[in-house]
Amino acid sequence: MAQLITPADSQVDSGPREQFGQPLPKSHGHLMAPNELTPGITAEEYATRRRKLIEKLPTNSLVIVFGSRLQFKATHVFYPFHQDSNFLYLTGFNEPDAVLVMEKSEHLADGYRSTLFALPKDPEVEKWEGPRTGLEGIRTWFGMDQAFTYHSFEQKLTQLLQEYFVGQQGERAGYASQPLQSLLRTIKNPLYTTEDTMPGVYVDIPDDQLVYRSPQAMVKQLLDQYRLIPHKVSPFIHELRLIKSPAELAVLKQSSDISNEAFRRTMQESTQSTTEHQIMTTFTYHCCRQGAEELAYVPVVAGGSNALALHYVRNDQRVSPQDFVLLDGGASYRHYASDVTRTWPIGGTFSPAQADLYQAVLNVQKASIAQCTEATRVSLNYIHFRSAQMLRQELLNLGWDVSQKEVDSLLYPHHVGHYLGIDVHDTLDVSRNLELQAGMVVTIEPGVYVPFDDRFSSHFQGLGIRIEDNIEIGKTEPHNLNESAPKEIHEIESVCRG
Repeated sequence: MAQLITPADSQVDSGPREQFGQPLPKSHGHLMAPNELTPGITAEEYATRRRKLIEKLPTNSLVIVFGSRLQFKATHVFYPFHQDSNFLYLTGFNEPDAVLVMEKSEHLADGYRSTLFALPKDPEVEKWEGPRTGLEGIRTWFGMDQAFTYHSFEQKLTQLLQEYFVGQQGERAGYASQPLQSLLRTIKNPLYTTEDTMPGVYVDIPDDQLVYRSPQAMVKQLLDQYRLIPHKVSPFIHELRLIKSPAELAVLKQSSDISNEAFRRTMQESTQSTTEHQIMTTFTYHCCRQGAEELAYVPVVAGGSNALALHYVRNDQRVSPQDFVLLDGGASYRHYASDVTRTWPIGGTFSPAQADLYQAVLNVQKASIAQCTEATRVSLNYIHFRSAQMLRQELLNLGWDVSQKEVDSLLYPHHVGHYLGIDVHDTLDVSRNLELQAGMVVTIEPGVYVPFDDRFSSHFQGLGIRIEDNIEIGKTEPHNLNESAPKEIHEIESVCRG
């Protein structure tokens, strides 16, 4: 369980103190060490991430990574701000309306330069919206070579594009010298692989961000104007994000510790719950009470046959003591997610059918977790393939007459797992065919969902079971971050009985 911050720990004084747009050591010494830029992650680590990214790219390249903008659910009613994950990973900067630009050139002192464009301090705006870090604060704390106002981004980028890619006669300097074969390869496959890199502009511009006056739309317009073909930058960043640093692993463990205790307490209190919504609010409370900033995603709290819908999030039905409840939820702590699922009987006691099917899924999950090492030289896709085979065998052992096709398409239609990190479904540009490596964190979450279908015994119809843990890949041993979240039948029944 994560330790709570007490008033005595926080050393709060009543005098004025300098404020920023996010927690920093000078304003939030009770949350972070003096060398940290975000809680748990040092400024030096953020600088190392930027350096590693630029080392992957050729000379005479520009990198552009956009921060998020504030989103609104209605006029003047905004959602809680959530920073773009790639931008956060490279900068640690957690304010809206910001852009990171990195240049790689042999003419620069260190071979590269990092510039952050952000909103300046504005006392009138800050009266309403709270403090901003401002340009001087960025230069002081965030390790940037330069900081400029967000509204100067278009002008500065135009200058950079002309400097790097437009010659005196308007020739595209970054492309004219490249062999035609390399250019055609890049056009056909815009860097979903990080091999055979070329000088150019590395930026992601999703179609849904091409809205009027957005920085993405402005960049696209400039690239079109100079006839520059952008390369995707996210594959390079995701390669870095895939292997977690010791500091990241420590934060991920804390995030899972919070979820583990929240599951334990929610199981204890669920015997008194009458609705899915009550169970959801209990889980949310216990996550946030221990220090989670929020939940990592909208939780699934599915009572009874609602668990047959994999991403059921209405969470508005009544539950009874005879029901199973499937809770798929996790804390977000210091910007890192946990993603855990437990299934248990509301009444605290498994029926024979519930116990048989639950144990079958648990056996598959344990066998799958055992493969989560670098030494096994397997991928998530291979583990999924084997988990489906193992589930069929478990069902055959229960006397079911079931084909592998029925398991794959009907009873177990989702993947066994995914990568985990800042995002719940982390590093989507990385294939699940990649062999597991020490330092990765993955989820292992087999399940079975029995429809109301006469091919299956009526004792099992309507049961949906999923068991999910977060696993740090070790060299020769897996490290389960959710060991303390009850999942053995006897553990769950004991916890529910209080």
